[in-house]
Amino acid sequence: MTGEVVETTTSTAKSVGGNTYTGTNLVGSITPSATSSRILVMVNQSVVVRTDTTDEREVFLELRRGSTVILTNKFPAAGESGNRHYDSGFSGSKVDSPNTTSSTTYETFFKIDGSSADGLVQFDGGTSTLILMEIGA
Repeated sequence: MTGEVVETTTSTAKSVGGNTYTGTNLVGSITPSATSSRILVMVNQSVVVRTDTTDEREVFLELRRGSTVILTNKFPAAGESGNRHYDSGFSGSKVDSPNTTSSTTYETFFKIDGSSADGLVQFDGGTSTLILMEIGA
């Protein structure tokens, strides 16, 4: 049985230029109706990498429940020297068991390795979406 469904979207741009995880402005909360409920989390994250080097960079994306990392993904980004950006993105899903009936918050975070590059989310009007669906309620 499906319970509550929450959809959150954002087109608020955010950038990161270093190796420290930064929130992406994509945040959603859901309140499970039973401690045995599972939450299907679906993410479509808009990501652009702007680089001034031909060296490959990796973008790391985390999905967190509160402060707990429940999903990590990384993908390469490379460009030609002086290239303005490399369009990319992340789509993924995770079934989570928060074991609570309290409001539960999910959020994505990202970082980029190396120098001479910036990672941007929701860049130039891009939209990211987070869908939370209670299952097994």
